Amino acid sequence: MNRIIKSFHWVFCVFVAFHPAVILAQGPNFDFEKVKIGEAKNMLAWIALAPDGNSIAVSSAQSFPLYIFNWETKQVENQFDVGNWYAGSRAIYSQNGRYVLLQQLFYLDYAPNKDKEVNFEVFDSQTGQSMLNFGDYQDARITPDEKYLVTLNGGVRVAIHDIATRKEVRSFSVPQATNSLAISTDGKFIAVSHKTYAEDLLNNPIYVNNKKNRPIYENYKQQVSVYDFETEKKLYTIDAFYDLIYRMEYTSDGNYLLVYSIPHTKLQGPNGRKSYVEVVNARTGEPLRQSFGSLSNYEPDFKLSHSNKYFGITSLGIKFPELHIYDFETNEMVKRFELSYRLFEKTDEGEFPGDGRVSFIFLPGDEEIVMTFGSRLIHWKLDL
Repeated sequence: MNRIIKSFHWVFCVFVAFHPAVILAQGPNFDFEKVKIGEAKNMLAWIALAPDGNSIAVSSAQSFPLYIFNWETKQVENQFDVGNWYAGSRAIYSQNGRYVLLQQLFYLDYAPNKDKEVNFEVFDSQTGQSMLNFGDYQDARITPDEKYLVTLNGGVRVAIHDIATRKEVRSFSVPQATNSLAISTDGKFIAVSHKTYAEDLLNNPIYVNNKKNRPIYENYKQQVSVYDFETEKKLYTIDAFYDLIYRMEYTSDGNYLLVYSIPHTKLQGPNGRKSYVEVVNARTGEPLRQSFGSLSNYEPDFKLSHSNKYFGITSLGIKFPELHIYDFETNEMVKRFELSYRLFEKTDEGEFPGDGRVSFIFLPGDEEIVMTFGSRLIHWKLDL
């Protein structure tokens, strides 16, 4: 019996040593607190940190206001009736914080293999004035100088709109464009996702030398091309094949382009929906080795920390949503936070858990994270 117990103990130790996620199962979730947003008793949908590092935009579901929350004082600075979409909106601050771009979210946001057309709104973060409000677009981004909004719609058309005058300035075509665009931090480049082009495939050794998988590259893969913002000239196509791309983000320092994609349902495995964020060197256009996965039922939130040391992405555990924190360079998971209903075992009036959607931010210093969950914010001290 002792021999059996010792053998079991040895196997367990080996298992733990080679499975960081087991070590990181946090039990009581370490050091966290719940934070209330004013008198809000509704579901919080998204959170975004302003460039000042203190103000936070928090969008809510079911047509409730968007809140501008001061993290230092824990007080609501302002609230605006913008967006007003039933399931809430993704919030993105412009580079200097003058505007907030809202993108409509859905409770069932996964239409397999299809392009997404949603509503967008740009509003002034100080006055709440709606500057632009439009629908049925694949994507939109505010330029770093905060003068223009760049949109993608119709599966081909990239347009530049003057925010102040609300007029379209110019447009150009990207053949077979799909769901996502991004603007470089210096405003010089526009990255656009698109289906693979036959002429590019014929010049790619991976395609040429792999006859068996050619139909996959032709029908189920996508690529990213980078255009000059001023001349609209195509500069290059990133030398990588991605799954169906639904979101791209340049990091705030301009060093990386993050590409989020979901495999076509014919390429998904038996264990449910998987999706990935892959990394490109934005200075050179070179694909890098970093890749971060998620099992979230919703489109996950993901962010690189301020120091570029950590990468966070929301996912789904065995039963509950989770936030995973990785070492950005090594791809090793260093922390995870399980957003279980146990967080609300002792609740005040109006507290309730979420529907599986989670959004988060790294606070300045990268030692603390704030995330949405149900009707409250969760403030988590990483203790790394």
